[in-house]
Amino acid sequence: MESKGWIVTAVEAAIIEIVNGAEESTAKGIRPDLEQYGGTGDVTFIWGDKKKGLYHIGYRRGPEVVGNVIKAVIMGNIVRNSEIKKTVTLADNEYEAVLSLDLHGTNQTWLLTGWKENAPDETGEVSTQSGTTQIGPMFSRSDLGAGTYKILSKLPREVNDTGQKHLLS
Repeated sequence: MESKGWIVTAVEAAIIEIVNGAEESTAKGIRPDLEQYGGTGDVTFIWGDKKKGLYHIGYRRGPEVVGNVIKAVIMGNIVRNSEIKKTVTLADNEYEAVLSLDLHGTNQTWLLTGWKENAPDETGEVSTQSGTTQIGPMFSRSDLGAGTYKILSKLPREVNDTGQKHLLS
């Protein structure tokens, strides 16, 4: 089986760009298997908002879920395809990632959402007697970087003759 280390490196580079302020970044050629469903092999990660992207996942599901959803993008098996919604769902252990195969009528594969199976969303509701300065859970770009690095760094790797780290297949 082919090593997927270059894929991890490409995804890490994309996430670092987003942590550093980019609204989106693409990991080229990491999922050629999605082409059979009308997508591209490139996966774009977007920072997003409360309804889509990495921010949505962290805000809605909690920061610890984000890294595992990204791992599902890398390692997951295709478990569902919706031709009507133009989405593909990937699963890795108990985490799922939903990739949209279309962006405003353009053929582009991007991470829409993801979750941990059978886990409730973080509602963002706060019930206190005193005033609060925050009504929802916090999720920042630095949370994204730390959480993703923690998950991806646990993947087994080997070092090739050029000194680059690679995921063991």
